[in-house]
Amino acid sequence: MTLPYNIGVSSWLLDGPQATVTVVTTAPVSASCVRVFDAVTGAATAASYTGASDSGGAFIWTAMVPSTVQRVRIQASRCANGTPLTDRRSVSYPLSRVAGAPSGPTYWFNSANPVIAFTATDSGGSGVNFESIAAVVDGLALAVGPWASPSFEAQARGLADGLHGASISLADNAGNSTTVPFTIAVDTIVPVVANLSPAEGDVTNASPKISLDVADGTGSGINPSASRFILTNRVTASTLRPSLNAGALSYQVPLTAVGANLGEGPLPPGFYTVDAFIQDLAGNESHLSAFFTVLLF
Repeated sequence: MTLPYNIGVSSWLLDGPQATVTVVTTAPVSASCVRVFDAVTGAATAASYTGASDSGGAFIWTAMVPSTVQRVRIQASRCANGTPLTDRRSVSYPLSRVAGAPSGPTYWFNSANPVIAFTATDSGGSGVNFESIAAVVDGLALAVGPWASPSFEAQARGLADGLHGASISLADNAGNSTTVPFTIAVDTIVPVVANLSPAEGDVTNASPKISLDVADGTGSGINPSASRFILTNRVTASTLRPSLNAGALSYQVPLTAVGANLGEGPLPPGFYTVDAFIQDLAGNESHLSAFFTVLLF
C-alpha cells in the first residue's frame, strides 16, 4: 500500500544528536542529487550514497543532521535538470523521531478537516479485501470512501493545530493484513513576515537585495520553494525565487544579467513594486508589498 507524499513538502520529526536520515531513490546514482533540509531554517545537508540497494533495486542514501535539527524535509532530484523524483519508490523516511510523537512520516495540512487520500493494491496477490480498509486518527475511525479503486479517501474533522497520530490498515483476500502508521500535522496559522526591504518609499541602486524576515513558530516551517517575490515596474512583471538563510528570505538582483526577465539583471531607473508571498509547508501564505524607486548613483 502507498500513501500520498511529496518530497520537499512532507517533513519528518527527528530525535537525538546526529540523527540519521535515510532516502531511497530509483534514479541511477550518477544522476541523483539528494539533500536533507532543516524544515525551519532551510539549512541543507547533502546525502551520501551508501553503496547499498534495497530488494527492489532502489538506491539507499543517508545524511547526518545536527542535533539542533528537529524537523527535516527531503529533496531528491535529477542532477541534470532538477526534476524531482516522485515515483512510488522515491520514498524518504527518518530512522528516529521525537520521543512520544506520533509515528511514521508527517503530512502537513492547513485545514482542521484534512482529507487523507491513499491507494490500496495487492499486485500479484489475492487482491485487497476492500471491506477491511480502515482509517484511524487520534483513535477514532473515519469513514472511508471507495472513490475510484484503488484510490480511497477519508476525512478527519475538527483537528486542532499540532500533531495527530493516524493509521491505515487493510487485509488481502487471503487474510494477510498490514497497518501503516503516519502523522497528520495541522497548521492553520500563516507565517510571520516583517522588515521587507526595499521598504515602502526607499530609493535604491540598480542591484537591490530584496529580503524580509520570516518565521513560522511551532508550525510546519517556511517553504522557500513555494515562496516568491513578484517584481513589477508597471510595464512588465516577473517572479523571483528567494533563498532561505538564517530566518530571512532574500533575492539579490544581479549586477550582471543572468536572464532576460525583470530582476535577472540590473534594474533600469524607475518605479517598482515588490510583492512578497511567503508560504509554509502546510500551504498557509502571508503577503507584504512595498513601492520603491531605482536611481542611478
